[in-house]
Amino acid sequence: MAQQMAMQHANSQQSNPGQPAPPNPQSQVANAAAQQMRPQSRVANPNEQTPTNQQQHSQQSPAQQGQAQAQQTPQQGPAAMAQPQPQQQQQQAFQQQARQQQIAYLQRQQAMQHRVMAQQHQVASAQGGMFILRLMHFNDHLSNFTPDNDSSAANGKNIMHWHSFVEKHFAADGRLIHSFANSDQNGNPSRRSFEVLRPNVARYFYTYFDSGASSLRLHTEHAREVPHASGSHQVTCQKAMFSISYPNGARLEMTGSLQVLFSAGTDAIECLSFQTVSTEEILSRTQIEKVLTEFSPTMSTKASPKMTKNKLPKAQQKLQEADSRITIDHFP
Repeated sequence: MAQQMAMQHANSQQSNPGQPAPPNPQSQVANAAAQQMRPQSRVANPNEQTPTNQQQHSQQSPAQQGQAQAQQTPQQGPAAMAQPQPQQQQQQAFQQQARQQQIAYLQRQQAMQHRVMAQQHQVASAQGGMFILRLMHFNDHLSNFTPDNDSSAANGKNIMHWHSFVEKHFAADGRLIHSFANSDQNGNPSRRSFEVLRPNVARYFYTYFDSGASSLRLHTEHAREVPHASGSHQVTCQKAMFSISYPNGARLEMTGSLQVLFSAGTDAIECLSFQTVSTEEILSRTQIEKVLTEFSPTMSTKASPKMTKNKLPKAQQKLQEADSRITIDHFP
C-alpha cells in the first residue's frame, strides 16, 4: 500500500515539474523501506566489468574475436622470432657440442693413424736387411748337412734331422716350389713346376742324400728385401744357384732366380720358390785324369795271330800307345 502511494506521488511530480513537491511523510517511509529491501551494492571497481559488460563481451561475434586475435598475432610474431625459445637454444648448443666432439674424435683418430704409420716405418727401417740375413742363415744351415753318420744334428741320411731343419725355418703352412725349364713336343719352351707342401719338404731334401749326394748348397746374389702391406716380407734374388755335389767330384748346378716369402710377424718361410733357368753338370779335372789313365783306346793284339808275327819291340809299342792314347792335354 505504501509503494502504491509513493508511485502516485512520483507521477504527480512528473506531471507538474515546475511545482516543488511537498514533503510527504508516507513517501519518505516508503523510500526508506524500499532501500532496506535492496541488496547492498559493492564498491565500484573501475577494472571490474559489470554483468552487462560481460554479457556484451560474450555476445561478440566470432569474426570480431578472430580479427582481434589476428591483430595480436602479427605483433607477437616478430618478437617470438627475435627471441628464440630456451628449448631451441639448448638443442642448438647440444648440436654444436656434438659436432665439435666429432671433429675432435676424427682429429685424434688421424693423429693415431699417423703415429702407427710412423712406427711401422721406423720398425721397417730398423729391420731392413733382417730377412736377407735370415735367408743367409738358412743357406748356412743347409750346407752343413753331410752324409756322415757321425754327425749329431746335420746327417743328410737321417730324415729326423731334416724334420728339425724344416721345423726351424718353415712356417706351419709353408711350402717349396721348384720349377724347371722344359720344352714341349714342338720344341716350344715351357716350364714345369713341382710344389712340395710342408709335410714333404724334409723328404725332398733327404732324397738328394739318399741318391748319393754329399752336400747341398744354395748361393744367392743381389738379394733385395721388399715389405708387404700385410706385414709379410719378400726376399728376391735375380741370380741364385742350387748345387748338388757328389763324392766322385761331380757337381750339378741349377741356375735361376729365387723368391722367399716370410710370414707376417715371424721370420719363418711361408713360400720358397726356385725357378731353374739352366742346368749344368760339372766334372773335376782330377776325376777326368783318373778316368783317362785307367782307360786305353789301343786295340788288343792277342786276338790277331798275324800281328803277333810282326811284333814290335816293347819300346816302340809304348811310344805307339802314348801317341794313340787320349790324355788331359787333348781337352781345351
